[in-house]
Amino acid sequence: MKSVDLGPRNLKVSQIGLGCMGMSTYIYGPSDDDESLSTLRRAIELGVTFFDTAETYGMGHNEQLLGRAFAGIRERVVVATKVGFGFTDDGKVKVVDGKRVVDGRPEHVVRAIEGSLRRLRTEYVDLAYLHRIDPSVPIEETIGAMSKLVADGKIGHIGLSEAAPDTAGIGVDDRPGLRADSGHPPDCEFGGERRFGGDRANAGRDGQAGRSRARRHRVGRSIRRGQHGAGE
Repeated sequence: MKSVDLGPRNLKVSQIGLGCMGMSTYIYGPSDDDESLSTLRRAIELGVTFFDTAETYGMGHNEQLLGRAFAGIRERVVVATKVGFGFTDDGKVKVVDGKRVVDGRPEHVVRAIEGSLRRLRTEYVDLAYLHRIDPSVPIEETIGAMSKLVADGKIGHIGLSEAAPDTAGIGVDDRPGLRADSGHPPDCEFGGERRFGGDRANAGRDGQAGRSRARRHRVGRSIRRGQHGAGE
């Protein structure tokens, strides 16, 4: 399978990645851990190296699943996870007025990454996304905390998820703390068609400050529309 480089620091990943959310949530129907583990191992056999998860997928279950799947072969895969939502004391995503609560406070993001590392059974995560931007916290403060985790070796690369100006309320590329000449600007943006439009690429560089795009749902939705054959 073809590999591409994500971001200015050249994180090499398979051009097609595997989004693992459906292995731990009700959204796509019931899941089975044994079947999911077999799917993950088969994906590696086929050349997939890029796996996407999040602390909210199954409330930690998805990260634990990947931790089991990649035991003993951690160096062969690139793991991306996402943090940045608030949680209740019983471990559920906090909801206020029907909306999930975003928490971009530096101390919260650091705790969240530490939790992800434990569940993934790893000392580092290759790519950590801020799942959503918290409008109540200056983005520079949040990215600053994640940059320290990079310096500590706990994060390899930083990403932003669904950070379009019309959804996040800010122009990402206009923020001084996020420009390419800052200490550790984001390497990658994660989103869907509403964010990036309809090109067919799943992962790769867009040339904007060296930042790359990782697109969700691209292959599956293309197959449904007849843009890709199921065997491609």
